[in-house]
Amino acid sequence: VPEESATSIARGTLVQMAKLASELARAKLLPAAVFLGNCVEKQNWRLAVRFDGFASAVARQLIDFDSLAQQQSIETETRRAESEQRLWRAIADLPLQPDRLVYRMTLPPGYLAEVLNKLEDSPIGTAPTVISADVSVGTLWIVMPANQASAGHFADLISLARDHRGHVVMLAAPREVQLGVEVWGPAPTTISLMREIKRRFDPRGVLNSGRFVGGL
Repeated sequence: VPEESATSIARGTLVQMAKLASELARAKLLPAAVFLGNCVEKQNWRLAVRFDGFASAVARQLIDFDSLAQQQSIETETRRAESEQRLWRAIADLPLQPDRLVYRMTLPPGYLAEVLNKLEDSPIGTAPTVISADVSVGTLWIVMPANQASAGHFADLISLARDHRGHVVMLAAPREVQLGVEVWGPAPTTISLMREIKRRFDPRGVLNSGRFVGGL
């Protein structure tokens, strides 16, 4: 358990937050977590950066990150203790919201800002869509109302992910929305090899049959 933990939050437009995240990546700082997400309203994004470790190291990194933000005229707020815990619980629980459709997109981190810009400018990015991204690893969650209109965006998201060397799945949705949808997306070119591996390890087809990509 780290001696100290604190989270600095910056707010602004997507362009501002993406630039700040890029500056953070080039700085000599060691954040424990970096999440970028919208606050539903367009042009209102939040960058949450968590630092943990020895108290003196956390204090120093908070000062350095705030300095990066101030260079772009961006104000920050710091959360600690229960307030910080609530923030990260909400981020962790975002993909688990009941009665919502949740897409998970994985991308090379270098493409994240470009994809977020395209999402914000598309019909997908309009309210009440909630978008949250793990900046460090390039994982993106898109939370939408659980209806057929939201499910209809799957093809566009697949195309967007492919264009940026990524992949997207329908992570969660009520069963009536999932019906008739390949939630894992199109089968990869290696599907025949995957089928053979599955056959070798599960010749009777009793292990979660039909639960994975391509009906595996």
